[in-house]
Amino acid sequence: MKKTIKFITILVVLTLLLSFAGCGCGLQFEPGPYSDNNMELYTIAAFSIPFADEMGTSVEIMEKDSYGRILFGVRFGSSLFYQKRSDEQEWMYGYVICQKYDKENTYYYEDDCFRIYYSEDMFTSSEQKELKDINDWDAPLNDEKMTSRNIIKKGKTKLSATPLGSDKSSSVSMNLDDVFLKNHPMSEQNVYSEYLDCDKNGNSIGIVWTYSTSPAGDIEVEAYFIIVGKDVLDTNNASIERIKDTLRFWEEIKRFKQENGWAS
Repeated sequence: MKKTIKFITILVVLTLLLSFAGCGCGLQFEPGPYSDNNMELYTIAAFSIPFADEMGTSVEIMEKDSYGRILFGVRFGSSLFYQKRSDEQEWMYGYVICQKYDKENTYYYEDDCFRIYYSEDMFTSSEQKELKDINDWDAPLNDEKMTSRNIIKKGKTKLSATPLGSDKSSSVSMNLDDVFLKNHPMSEQNVYSEYLDCDKNGNSIGIVWTYSTSPAGDIEVEAYFIIVGKDVLDTNNASIERIKDTLRFWEEIKRFKQENGWAS
């Protein structure tokens, strides 16, 4: 058991190191396919929480309500996006609610279904109640409030479950950092990007973060949302907004999507 844990830890560290290396390389490679169970739950986390689809992610069912909703926990690797040095803390913790699922799709309240913490202890009873309340825990299911995504097939990455997955020429997952730099010029050496989600019209949203080192040696991070259309490789147009709080960003991303015509 100890050898297995050590091996997984080494793999996670190597993944993080590779994601930090080089220029604008945050999306040169998609994360490796998730190899565990509960794909309907993993899919929600992957499309909602930055870096929750990285190698080493784990999903654990915590509780179910009387209507079949599922509260589950997600453990995933930390990143400078969350303004934590990778050598300071190994894991982040997300808590997510799935409304329902069927054979093809999983259903949830977009941008209201999750919370993210630096430690498990931060998900207190009051925090849990807040998450449950906004997701109508123990109330009748409300299809009008749900969005859905195709469940990522086991052994596949999330891009394969989106409208972009069948058209590699339109894939923005390899190009968000380049598009960001064309719309928001800055030093290329410290720009990284992460594809997050794709709406039914092929618009994609991602996050881009940059970092620098202060004279005192502290890491200073700036993070941004970026939305690009399906024709982004032809137009290089993008909507960009700085993220004020990379840990509690759900209200920011919800407004940003609404202002830019996101089609859930």
